[in-house]
Amino acid sequence: MSINCMPMHKVRVLAFDADDTLWSNEQNYRQIEQSFCRYFSNYGTQESIYTRLMELEKNWMLPHFGYGAKAFTLCMYECALQLKEANSPEHNRSLSAEEVRTIADFGKYLMTPHNELFPQVKACLSRLQEAGHWQLVLASKGDLQEQMDKLNASGLESYFDHIQIMVEKDRLNYERLCKTMRCQPEELLMVGNSFKSDIAPVLELGGKSCYIPSQYTWFVEVIEEYDHPNLLKYENIEVLTNHLLDFGTNFEN
Repeated sequence: MSINCMPMHKVRVLAFDADDTLWSNEQNYRQIEQSFCRYFSNYGTQESIYTRLMELEKNWMLPHFGYGAKAFTLCMYECALQLKEANSPEHNRSLSAEEVRTIADFGKYLMTPHNELFPQVKACLSRLQEAGHWQLVLASKGDLQEQMDKLNASGLESYFDHIQIMVEKDRLNYERLCKTMRCQPEELLMVGNSFKSDIAPVLELGGKSCYIPSQYTWFVEVIEEYDHPNLLKYENIEVLTNHLLDFGTNFEN
């Protein structure tokens, strides 16, 4: 949808997702998943181990521990224990010191910020901030400490008027974001790469969303996509920024 077809004059708050919208993240998890499956390949094919890991992420990790590297590290430990129990003699079903240390190292890698900014992100946020038409918000979800560590490492914190780390990105938490920013849902434009978390709940609330697909999408975040009058779709943040600023020349805040 073209931005000129959307009532953008009502938008006062621009909210940006963090992981895989402003910086790369999912590729780090893919790398560790592959390393985990290779390391434990004595207990099954890498495909079968990956399937077990995905099932545990969805049905064990998320309900009990939520999102983030710490939760995923616990998931890897649980997966490794299940693999050992299913494929080892009864007297040798505990994880060895080396296996425990290896999984811990996988987790430490994920907990250490490796978030590489996507092209033009810093420049675009700077241009939007300088324009002065909108309040800029970082709206992410996951473990608070992990998200703040990544934000601090990114050098982007100063561009945002407000930072909100949610336990889950659903309609209720977007309603809370609107209350915090003292805006109506139709005055919010949420920018992100996950249709499930960044797009659908905002559209359901009556807000506006900009979908910028990323190269990697966590399987838990995949849902059926659809068109909507309040939905924009751009290939990157620079195109969105250019269109916002073009429209902003006639913008009445």
